[in-house]
Amino acid sequence: MYTTKQPISYHTFIFPFLWNDAGKVTREDFKCCFQKGWREESFQDMIKPSNKCFYDQYHYFNQAARNAIYTTKFDKAAIVWNYTFDFEQSDEASSWLKSVKGEDNPAKYIIKKGDREAALSINGVRLKLFNTGVGMLVFELENYTYTDENDILFINEFGRRVFMPYLNSSIDRICSTCADDIAIEYNGKRIEAASGKVSGAEVLFENEIKLAPAIMFFLSNEVKSITASANPKDNEYFIEPIVDDRMFVACFYKNKEYVQEMSEWKDGTYRYIYDAENKKPYLPDNAAGRLYKMMFVGAGLNCHSRTMLKSQLEKHVYDRWVECAFKPANSSEYIGSATLTGITEYSLISVSEEAPMLLTVPFLTEYVEMAILVLAQRASLLAFERTISEIACHNTTADVETVQRDYIIFQSELLIGEVTPQQQGIELYNMMLESLFIKNQQKEIESQINSLVGLSSAGNEKSENIILFALAVLGIFDVVNIVFSEWFEYGETVCFSLSAVILIVIMYLKTRRSGWWK
Repeated sequence: MYTTKQPISYHTFIFPFLWNDAGKVTREDFKCCFQKGWREESFQDMIKPSNKCFYDQYHYFNQAARNAIYTTKFDKAAIVWNYTFDFEQSDEASSWLKSVKGEDNPAKYIIKKGDREAALSINGVRLKLFNTGVGMLVFELENYTYTDENDILFINEFGRRVFMPYLNSSIDRICSTCADDIAIEYNGKRIEAASGKVSGAEVLFENEIKLAPAIMFFLSNEVKSITASANPKDNEYFIEPIVDDRMFVACFYKNKEYVQEMSEWKDGTYRYIYDAENKKPYLPDNAAGRLYKMMFVGAGLNCHSRTMLKSQLEKHVYDRWVECAFKPANSSEYIGSATLTGITEYSLISVSEEAPMLLTVPFLTEYVEMAILVLAQRASLLAFERTISEIACHNTTADVETVQRDYIIFQSELLIGEVTPQQQGIELYNMMLESLFIKNQQKEIESQINSLVGLSSAGNEKSENIILFALAVLGIFDVVNIVFSEWFEYGETVCFSLSAVILIVIMYLKTRRSGWWK
């Protein structure tokens, strides 16, 4: 049974984390903590004649991007492994979803804050594990109920927290930035992991990360579970949220009035209404403030500078389709819908008129996959940064060679310069790279690796100098030995002792002066 009603908004929450514990855990090991119901998917499973949506998506990307987005092999040579959660196979929810989709879907993602609540239908849950040790847990949600702009802000802001930010113990209040609870329910029944409930209402003044049940449920079972604690138990696998304490938000929201208002043209000034001057630029109810809150997923306007607000919107808002329109009947004009898109380090947001599926599907497929790929790049670069820091503390040649090799592989497989030949895809991808600081991070990591390699080479050169110096002294010893042995009976012994003393003195003096063997 499928509903014919279309969602008002789509919300995709993406949770980046490190799963391999700095290389100590293999993918097969980590799969031991999976909730029953995860099904591995490959490109061969997905590209079928009946699956036209995926066929279009696949051919949107170039080959390098396909290799990094889809699982083409189930062996160690794969760049990424894709999993889809099949609720029918889960012991905890054997009758979830089945053929029920859309508004009638009994599986819900519940967000509660104070006396306010939002219930979204779960369209799907996916997991991507990259060979760099980065994982992405993806919640694909649909909203059929809430139409107001503030409802969308509420869902995006409070539905994305996976754990509470650290609070000083002197603060005796509930964390206002977290939902009181995020739960998964089926027909009103709460589905929880063995660890139980952790929410914003339970103020835990400690530095240990307590992951939300929505995360714990999918990556825990009766035998093994995940933990973000620095001291995991024997039956736990350590994972670490790597980018933020909030999930990345990809949201497609249909609101005709909102787009028409934002795209109002200020005659003679070459700017839209959200760019226009305002006597009260700090108030959240003006056009610029409202658009900023929507794109940066903020419950309140946290930019209190007229010039910065304008520059941030110019940098992060993509308005190629802001004045697009449906084609008239019996016309060959472009089919489309006015759409305003924003890309930030926290979100990928599109607000559109009553958009046809022609516009909605690419956002939910191609654009979301691009966002996941860029998030994987950022998380991997952050992981490399930590590894380099650890190597610098106790430098060994083997560690330097390993991180250099791993980075070259990562660079060739995931740091993709262009993912599609489509113009709008090139523009959006470049905006994502800039908004998530990929180019800057890449330069910094490469500089750090080059410094490590230089340090290691210097160490090797010093060792080689010591060896060459010792060999030179021993060579002199051989010559002197020949001469001395002809003069007196113990010439060989005297020569060896004298050469050893000379070698030690020279090395000591050299060390005091320049420290070349440290």
